[in-house]
Amino acid sequence: MRDILFLFQEKALSELHDKINKAHLMWSERDPQIISFSAPTGSGKTIIMTTLFEDILYGSADNIGEPDSIFIWLSDSPELNEQTRLKIESKSDKIRVRDLVTIDSTFNAEYFEGGCIYFLNTQKLGSDKLLTGISDKRQYSIWETLTNTAKRNPKKFYVVIDEAHRGTYTSVQAENKAQSIMQKFIKGSKEDGLCVMPLVIGVTATPQRFDNLIAGTTSTVQKVIVPPEQVRESGLLKDRIIIHYPDIQLSADMTMFKGAVDNWRKKCDHWESYCEREGEKMVNPILVIQVEDGNDRIATQTDLGACIDLLEETLGRMIRTPLARRISSDAELNSVSLFLPYFDEETVKNVVNALRDSEAIMPTETGTNKELVTLGRNLEYSDVFDAMDNLITYQIDSARKQAPLKLLIQISRALTMDGIDLEAQKTVKNAVLSKMDEEISRIKESGDFDTRGASITGFALGTLIFEYGDNAYSFDEATQTMTVSEFDISRHFEQAGRLLGEGLHKEYWIRHSTRDHIDVKKEIIVLTNDTDAMERINDYAEKEFITLYENNKRSIARLNEARKNVYERLTNASAQPISVPWILPDSIDFSVPDNSMKFEQHLYCSEDGTFETSLNPWESGVVTEELNNGAVCWLRNLDRKKWSLEIPYEISGVTTSMFPDLVVVRSDAQGYVFDILEPHDPSRKDNYPKVVGLAKFAEKHWDIFGRIQLIRLKKGVDGREHFYRLDMGKTTIRNKVRGITSNEELDRIFDTDAVRED
Repeated sequence: MRDILFLFQEKALSELHDKINKAHLMWSERDPQIISFSAPTGSGKTIIMTTLFEDILYGSADNIGEPDSIFIWLSDSPELNEQTRLKIESKSDKIRVRDLVTIDSTFNAEYFEGGCIYFLNTQKLGSDKLLTGISDKRQYSIWETLTNTAKRNPKKFYVVIDEAHRGTYTSVQAENKAQSIMQKFIKGSKEDGLCVMPLVIGVTATPQRFDNLIAGTTSTVQKVIVPPEQVRESGLLKDRIIIHYPDIQLSADMTMFKGAVDNWRKKCDHWESYCEREGEKMVNPILVIQVEDGNDRIATQTDLGACIDLLEETLGRMIRTPLARRISSDAELNSVSLFLPYFDEETVKNVVNALRDSEAIMPTETGTNKELVTLGRNLEYSDVFDAMDNLITYQIDSARKQAPLKLLIQISRALTMDGIDLEAQKTVKNAVLSKMDEEISRIKESGDFDTRGASITGFALGTLIFEYGDNAYSFDEATQTMTVSEFDISRHFEQAGRLLGEGLHKEYWIRHSTRDHIDVKKEIIVLTNDTDAMERINDYAEKEFITLYENNKRSIARLNEARKNVYERLTNASAQPISVPWILPDSIDFSVPDNSMKFEQHLYCSEDGTFETSLNPWESGVVTEELNNGAVCWLRNLDRKKWSLEIPYEISGVTTSMFPDLVVVRSDAQGYVFDILEPHDPSRKDNYPKVVGLAKFAEKHWDIFGRIQLIRLKKGVDGREHFYRLDMGKTTIRNKVRGITSNEELDRIFDTDAVRED
């Protein structure tokens, strides 16, 4: 695969393999299998499926390849099939172009050929089409070819129904016809002589549509679902759809058109500036204008249904990020602007609600230009931003983690490629190979190696004898020994290499090239089958990965954004939370709800210098108290924004994230001090896990942050309510907090150690 999969894509791929293995175990002619694979628009479904094809055909770390497997890719449009074929061709570095076969009207075969991916569309499968009949020039109909192949190789035959990409239908009848043809693959067709396909994988962006397609089937259905929030976090989709509409009830089409052009020009300027600064190929924003077309135009609120359909279709493409990643430094480039000149406030709310509920674009936040705003740095506090160079944050990704050994090799390669450490790749590779040598020597010293090695190169062949006269069986356990062929040893060697990853098995082989090559391969196979040895190697790799990143993270922070993203994906894939530099961007996206209020001294503000947000009474009370005590400025730290301060904590053994509500900036004789404040309701179950997380964070980073406080509002001895603060920045407090296991213990510490600052 030429692309590196995102973590959520890796997880989906793993789940697909699991479901396929389960389907093969459960399959019988009476129990055909269906897998529904649903993922939002723009999540890379074709890339995931391409990797799945590679793994099945050529093998992976978890699967031995089956090169005679056969795939049928079925869609409703030849254009979509060609688009998919070209995508697979461009992304795969294993699948040969000649194995990507488009089935045309001349196709004629008893069976499909193993190792191929065939593209078939419903438009060629009507009863009046050449493919579906037999003639002097055609010995087998396509239905016969499908049935013959399904019956001969039921567990190596995969039918993929592409429901995610839809063609453009000229009528409802055309759509219904396409769906009825697709259902023949799912339910079979006695009329055509088509059996039920043994395994169907439905690829869809809208699960309901595929559910309708398989309704009434007796097949066992398994589901693989990609969560929308993981797609959004990946940066593959833009963060926001911002809807603009006129405030007044009059014809404002040209005014709105001018606003759209101005917005487009602004995006052009921002993209030009960004691409020049980052050394990227120029991105040219598109301005899409829908002009009047008789009765088909989307003009007024009476056209709402048609409007939603059009917007879903258009926005489904426009919300994809042009560089396949979020732009961290400029929030303007992570949004799509939509101008609706003929819609009033009430109708726009209906549009917003419909788009929020849309399965096609649901990962993207949708709202009006009054709700969704972009804030820039408050120029009054430029020196504060300059003083944030040493601050850190964490990025906790809930998706599937990668093996530390692979991460170590990848980060060493990246550091060498970027010129940060030219010897990193060579040094790390040699160190890992030495560690492998060490573990193999350990196995040999234990006395187990010869036994394990013998099981690889040969096995005993027993003989079962039946005596007719005595009507009895006798068994000779070891009449002879079968020697495993060099081909099979090489196959197991390659499988071991996929477990190690990054070609380490071949590097080890080269390192020991003067020795017998079968012996070297045996060593790698034995090593990868030793759980304890592999665990020690991965523990070593994890420590080295963290050390390598920590030693070079300041240099990494100076790279362009595209290269920084490579390291970010590596650190996110680590099972161990890793601190990364906290760099606030030039602009951020922000939501302004209806009940928002204006606040002073915020680090980010709108173009007119104001800042609006909605804070609960505790949050606003703490902000007021801090400003009264002389704070320079503050930041409202939102949940799960790319720019937010994020701190790890554990709950029920799982590492997750907290986003403290406030970051407050004070000044002292040494400069600016950055405080982390978390007003938190004591009734919540996550109180003690969060405070333990804050204590562990403070223990590691006490030297770069000031106060790190959990704050509660409670009555004092004077009978009035005050904010009481438990400061993890103090050694005595965090020593008490670190070992607590309940909210009751935390309450007792609050009663004895929390202080007021009013």
